[in-house]
Amino acid sequence: MTQRAQEVLIGLVVLIGLVLLGTLIVLFGQFRGLFLKTYSVQVTFPTASGIRPGTPVYVTGVEVGEVREVTLEGEGVRLLLTLDSHYPLRKGCAVAIRRKGILADPYVEFTGGDPAAFLPTDGSLTFSGTVAPSVDDAAAQLQELAHRVDAVLADEQLQADFRSTLGNLARLSGRGGELLDRAGELTEELRRFVDLSSRLVTEVRTLSEDVRGQVEHQGENLDRLTASLVKNSEELNRSLATAAEILEEIRRGQGSVGKLLTEDQFYRQLVETVVQVRQVASELGEMVAYFREHPEVLVWGQQTEKKEPVHLWPF
Repeated sequence: MTQRAQEVLIGLVVLIGLVLLGTLIVLFGQFRGLFLKTYSVQVTFPTASGIRPGTPVYVTGVEVGEVREVTLEGEGVRLLLTLDSHYPLRKGCAVAIRRKGILADPYVEFTGGDPAAFLPTDGSLTFSGTVAPSVDDAAAQLQELAHRVDAVLADEQLQADFRSTLGNLARLSGRGGELLDRAGELTEELRRFVDLSSRLVTEVRTLSEDVRGQVEHQGENLDRLTASLVKNSEELNRSLATAAEILEEIRRGQGSVGKLLTEDQFYRQLVETVVQVRQVASELGEMVAYFREHPEVLVWGQQTEKKEPVHLWPF
């Protein structure tokens, strides 16, 4: 085999490989559902304009399947959706037909629901969906609004009222400058009032802090005074209790005072003792007076005779 024949053979093999690869890509793109595990969901809509088999289905912005069948049912439309089993629907979710733009194709989207609870994927799920407003709906609403505006503007009484209102506005506009000037003066007065109020609030806050300090200080003094009164009250109670015990002992004749009040003999002995003490005190007073007059007795032990004083001068 010549070199040219080998080159031609290699080119044919490469070409056949590329054709097979493209075919496989197309097949896998069209029948990718055959190789994925999916589950079915049925959704009923009042209308499904633009929906057809192959319309994508999203779950919170992620494409997870497509519309498989579109069936008319009563006054609505039933869609059979095929979703990837890796994306179960959330419990409590809602489904609607939406559009990404005014002229964009519609799509089906599930939104909301509990992110911690999921619905089963056994194909038994059935939903009732809603349809987002389309361009035709918006146009119909705008047209209805235009008809209402035309009907309102065609009313002669309304036109007269409108002209009267414009006249009133024109007259009011002449006083606008005066009102603005007064508004400026009022604003300035309000500004001064706010400044005065701010200073007043500051002074009141300062006074409040001073009063709070004085109250706290007086409260501490009151606490100390109360503690002192409680302590003195306790000591007074103890003193009263002791006095009550002493009086009780005196009443029973216990102790010296009790015996003095209850026993006559003890009283007489006490009187005699007092008399004797008075006698001893009297004698002791006389002795002290004697020693004051005769201090030599304390020095010499006896009384010296008194001598007349000697007068050295004859006159």
